[in-house]
Amino acid sequence: MESMNDFLNEIDRSMKKIKVGDMVKGKVMAVNQDEIIVNIGYMTDGVIPKDELSYDQDAQADSIVSIGDEVSVYILDINDGEGNVLLSKKIADTKNMWSELEDKKNNEAIITVKVNEAVKGGVTAEINGIRAFIPASQLSTQYVEDLKSYVGNNLDVRVIEVDSKDKKVILSAKVVELEKLEEKKELFWDNLNRGDKFTGKVKKLMKFGAFVDLGVMDGLVHNDDLSTKRILDPSEVVSVGDTVNVYVIDFDRNKNRISLGIIDESEDSSENASAYSDEGEAPTLGDLFKDKFKDFNL
Repeated sequence: MESMNDFLNEIDRSMKKIKVGDMVKGKVMAVNQDEIIVNIGYMTDGVIPKDELSYDQDAQADSIVSIGDEVSVYILDINDGEGNVLLSKKIADTKNMWSELEDKKNNEAIITVKVNEAVKGGVTAEINGIRAFIPASQLSTQYVEDLKSYVGNNLDVRVIEVDSKDKKVILSAKVVELEKLEEKKELFWDNLNRGDKFTGKVKKLMKFGAFVDLGVMDGLVHNDDLSTKRILDPSEVVSVGDTVNVYVIDFDRNKNRISLGIIDESEDSSENASAYSDEGEAPTLGDLFKDKFKDFNL
């Protein structure tokens, strides 16, 4: 006949062996305001205190886990003083995150992070307890003068470097921005036609003409097309930073070139009249392609 000791020994053998520092999986049995109860297959249940649930201390427990969820947890103590196993989900999440970050890097996945602070040479963000660095050169396609202006902002980024041994993660928002810009450029070219009108800004002056920023692409207004009057230098007509209405004279997608003409509202020239037929103010790039560009936020 089986003795009580044999019975207890059998139960003990069936129970999971755990020690401090182990990573185990468990099933959420109860979600309370101050703690989460988890069955980890041990003789006593595990408890995750609220401050060990997430690095976001403002997050509500029921927004992170639900009853029945399987979760990975880290063993902090075999006995929390009340006979339960003390667990941490946030530490487990951090340990798992290193391999996830490596996967995201290899898969070139886009993730969203919130900038925590500006530091020397860039800004930092936190990903499940892991400090990540975004160099100033990787924040934008444009030069960033004020790093502090990014603090508190959410950024779409790619993981470009991961080193779990040195606890180093490097992110880039610039590569994501460049990809969106390239997609936007392709859409721009697909819909561009001679005679299209745009409102742009004069970006640069050269002896032969003015470059105008159309939002996605730059176009060139040659001196001959800046005015119906003869000019020797574009500065006679426009200055850098001026907002101008232009129309497309010609373009070459393969060479990435757009030839523009200035719409001179003060002159009733036949050249302008023949270049476009619609009346009214020249639309912006967003006006022309707003339905097609609505998914690209730069």
